[in-house]
Amino acid sequence: MRKTILKTKRLKLTIAQESDIEPLYKGCFSDWEVMKLLLGRTFTLEETREYVKKHFSKGQLLDFTVVLNRENDEVLGYGGMFSFPYNSQENEYEFGYILKQEAWGKGYATELSLGQIKKLQESFEGVSIVASAHPLNLASKRVLEKVGMELVESSVELPNRGLRDVYRLK
Repeated sequence: MRKTILKTKRLKLTIAQESDIEPLYKGCFSDWEVMKLLLGRTFTLEETREYVKKHFSKGQLLDFTVVLNRENDEVLGYGGMFSFPYNSQENEYEFGYILKQEAWGKGYATELSLGQIKKLQESFEGVSIVASAHPLNLASKRVLEKVGMELVESSVELPNRGLRDVYRLK
């Protein structure tokens, strides 16, 4: 049985299993359209396996998790919540998501973002919530604004991420 970190109406964030690696590779890590503004490159299947083993949650709330469709357990992508002391502020947390192309335009990003915001607010008292998106990722920036985030800094170079626009929950 999978450990579930978060449930929304149509989605759930769960701890990654070995069986998730190939769908994550096919849907996200090998797709240039998904990866170009995220990490600027695609991954091989073996690189995907190593990335998942290194960066995905082993059971804790704050880490990458797999995004599944609650109806059929289809892997839609991955998401995560993290401690993120932007500008050295304490009690600041970030959320994010990466969805395969077939999941774009269905409201999943908005639903997932709202769920992650709520989970962070319930889990950490007086939390400040941030998110970032590549300056050219207009769809993600629209989602962030839709869920109540406001732009606080444009075109910031973030370690291991490159250029990002940073948003904070109003």
